[in-house]
Amino acid sequence: MAGKDSKFCIDERLREKEFGVLDRLTRVGIEARFPEHAEFRRLLDNRSWNVWLG
Repeated sequence: MAGKDSKFCIDERLREKEFGVLDRLTRVGIEARFPEHAEFRRLLDNRSWNVWLG
């Protein structure tokens, strides 16, 4: 267990990224059935790469 002098960091990249209804669908399937989710995932993916690339 961590002591009271322990520090922690919240890393946004480690959060859950799946959305239930999208499980087992390909990118093309998501775009066809749930275009609003496809756009949201596209924005999330771009933001994730920006964290790594600066």
